Amino acid sequence: MMKRIHNGSALVAWLLAASAATPLCAEVLVDLQTISPADSRSATFSDLDGTVSSSDSSLIPSGTLSASGSLIAGETFGFTISGVSDWDFDVATSAGSVNTYLSGLTSASIAGNDKGWGLASGANEGFLAAAGEALVITFNLSGLTAVPGSGFRLKGVALGRIGDTDAYNYMVIDASGDKVAASASGRTSENLFLDIALNDGDSLVIGREADDFRVAAFTVDVPAPPVSPPTDVIAIGGDARIDLSWTAPGGAVLGYEIDRSTTSGSGFSSLTNVATTSFTDLGLTNGQTYYYLVSAVYAETNVAAAEVSAQPIEPAPANSPNIIFFIVDDQVKDEVACYGGQVLTPHLDRLAAEGMRMDAAHVVANVCTPSRYSMFTGRYPGNSYWPEYLEAYPTNRHGSPEFNVGLEDDNMNVGNALRLAGYVTGHVGKLHVGAHGLSSDVFSADDDPEDPAVIAKWQARELSTRQWVLERGFSWAKHVYSGNIDDPYNKHNPDWILEAALEFIGLNQNRPFYLHYCTTMMHGGPNNWTDALDYPLYSGAGLLAEPPDVPISRSSISALVDAAGFDSDTYGFTWMDATVGAMLDKLDALGIASNTFFVFISDHGTDGKFSLLDHNGTSVPCIIRWPDVVPAGSVCSNLVQNTDMVPTFFDVAGAAVPEGYRIDGTSIAPIFSDPSTNVHEHIFFEMGYGRAVRTDKWKYTAVRHGSDRFADIEAAKLLNMPRDLAYVGNMKRVSSHLELRPDCYDLDQLYDLENDPLEMTNLAYNVAYEEQLNTMKAILTLYLEAQGRPFGEFVPGEDSVPIEQVQPYVDQLELVRPIDNDFEYVYSINGTPYWWLYEQELTNDAYEVEDLLDTDGDGLVAWEEYIVGTIPTQAGSGLTVAADVQPLGGGFVVRWPSVAGRIYTVEQSTNLLSGFQTLTNVVATPPENTCTGTVQQAGAYYRVQAEME
Repeated sequence: MMKRIHNGSALVAWLLAASAATPLCAEVLVDLQTISPADSRSATFSDLDGTVSSSDSSLIPSGTLSASGSLIAGETFGFTISGVSDWDFDVATSAGSVNTYLSGLTSASIAGNDKGWGLASGANEGFLAAAGEALVITFNLSGLTAVPGSGFRLKGVALGRIGDTDAYNYMVIDASGDKVAASASGRTSENLFLDIALNDGDSLVIGREADDFRVAAFTVDVPAPPVSPPTDVIAIGGDARIDLSWTAPGGAVLGYEIDRSTTSGSGFSSLTNVATTSFTDLGLTNGQTYYYLVSAVYAETNVAAAEVSAQPIEPAPANSPNIIFFIVDDQVKDEVACYGGQVLTPHLDRLAAEGMRMDAAHVVANVCTPSRYSMFTGRYPGNSYWPEYLEAYPTNRHGSPEFNVGLEDDNMNVGNALRLAGYVTGHVGKLHVGAHGLSSDVFSADDDPEDPAVIAKWQARELSTRQWVLERGFSWAKHVYSGNIDDPYNKHNPDWILEAALEFIGLNQNRPFYLHYCTTMMHGGPNNWTDALDYPLYSGAGLLAEPPDVPISRSSISALVDAAGFDSDTYGFTWMDATVGAMLDKLDALGIASNTFFVFISDHGTDGKFSLLDHNGTSVPCIIRWPDVVPAGSVCSNLVQNTDMVPTFFDVAGAAVPEGYRIDGTSIAPIFSDPSTNVHEHIFFEMGYGRAVRTDKWKYTAVRHGSDRFADIEAAKLLNMPRDLAYVGNMKRVSSHLELRPDCYDLDQLYDLENDPLEMTNLAYNVAYEEQLNTMKAILTLYLEAQGRPFGEFVPGEDSVPIEQVQPYVDQLELVRPIDNDFEYVYSINGTPYWWLYEQELTNDAYEVEDLLDTDGDGLVAWEEYIVGTIPTQAGSGLTVAADVQPLGGGFVVRWPSVAGRIYTVEQSTNLLSGFQTLTNVVATPPENTCTGTVQQAGAYYRVQAEME
């Protein structure tokens, strides 16, 4: 076994005093397995040119040689073993088993050693092995500078001069016993030249069948460790300070050197050496620009990153309010006690009692990313200029904002803008606004959560996500999730997020701060919350060494809820509520509660998720508290939106909005003194291909597809068409929404929210509401024109598609119905009713109709059915192409293809699915039959059937 370990004292000495690089120091161990007799012999450790670095005259009986000395990366090192001519080597296992293992090996090409490692050994020196025995040398590379398996090469073996030319058998086997290299011919003289990659735990086995042999030395080529500069170096200015942070490069970095100048590109002088990936430069002059070079220090070289710069910033006035923005995930009003929910949320109730409850608060979109984008920026998600979004949806085409927007790299966001205004800005918890798509690591439910390698990956991801936040201009970030919780640590840990938040508040209690707090609760439903109570060590940084240090007892959560008489499914709400309470208590303890503006809001609802529906969708709980400013126990019933929060924060902080910063929301500060103040006559919503506007009473939603999406609709199979016609969502979501609200994907939707809060009755096609429809369309047009993107006929563009082209596909939704998060046919492709086949237990799939019922093999089913609809003043557009209904004066005519020898029954109903009455029986007259009659009322449906053969 050979092992190289960094000399810890040398590294400490370098960090404290030395700037010159020193050779790498190492301890080398060689496991010689069984050695007899146990006499003292010498081992000399030498580098490539033969210079003796150290010598150890004591060979301990366990069979381990040890020596230490200076190794130069990139060179070859090895052992020369001398004075051991009387040693016999025997393997740990029986000689016979090794002999068997060596037999039958195929020859391999042995590359010559062009370095000539020159570890010559004299006759009668080395380890003596008898015929049929083998020498086994196991390599322990885990302590070496480079990563094991990244370039170590076994270069050669020096054999004792035994005066013959017999071949030697050798092999390299890995730690699990699998052969990775072998030869049965080898090199016949005194040296065996090899060039074999080594991994940690590999063993070299050398043996001979016929004669005794000796092994006097071996060499291993050590790769030069990779050197590269630090990456993602950023400098963030604060009050008389600049915070530097960076991502560690690969290889054996000994530390980092920080150089500083007040002139770009020149005048740099060494500032300090550090061992971590961050540094705070204090005592600086506000307004002065400072330039920095951060270098990674290796054993032989320093590698500098690109120059970065920042300016210290004048602090905000001491009386500026602190701001805490607490964003909960997937929570609705019915899940907060002060809104009437049957849950235990005493701290949110306290927040409302000491502040203001917003009863008409909304979010702009009903999924995480676009809603959170608005809460970071104050912009509508459709105005995002995140590169991936613009690449997919250029500004001259219809946009479809959903999970594809993110915080832009010009740092026009609340964290950076308030920092520039003198605030310390921090983020903890869930992001889900761009960083969730940046990780290249693949995480799997099959990963072992206790595996150190898995933990290390998660720790690295959390650190890189922090760095991403800092790159967006925040002063501080810690305990950050890039997106939702994920396998194998798919358990909520609000305590871990809270721990970082309490730390941030404590660190900045004496200066104005902004904290963007994003819990992962209540995502995933009750099972996910309740189960997570038993996993205090699971986090966004992998498995923790110890539970978070927070004033919350997990064991008391269930006891409190049970004692209050609430369902166990509500444990999670009380747990999340406890984190709010811990923060309020922290503010009280520090004496800063009266000067802290606290906002609690949900990022979206649950029932209306993946839609623009109001109830438990865009309508969310929102509570604000600012003692002595916001009236305690007050209620606001006027419209506010999450886009309003960032401009409100700028307002209360007295922060200047950076030049070029687009804000779509409105400050709600006027409501603080008068909750009846109306800051919005109407508000705007968008997600996917849907846009909507809302007033106090009315809601209008428009669905307009661009030409690219319309091409998908045209090509879609009938069962997939609902998904493509929907403005957003997967099949599961689309099915559940259509099951509850059959009109929710109509191209135009108008709802009277005062009388229809669940949006069940679409009034857009009722002529009695035409004026109100036009009013709402005019309001929507104002928002769309301000965005400057095409959207249907509202803002025509090159990819606009007339609704007349889309409507026939919407009509086809009547041919399918939602079931179990999917869709099934109402009528088959041949008109045979799915329900009839199901009742006859003939099929669960309408595509099987022809095979089951084509008894005569003519390609036609025996039961033929065609259903079409008509309005007397309009030519019928049949729901199938096989039959049609045309107006004929005040009556109608039904046409259908017919088959000789069959009798057809014509039926009529005013309901597409039931209530058909027989009008007449018709004998087939191929190729087509017709039936004429009178229309009972507009919108009648007609069915033509043939009896079973």
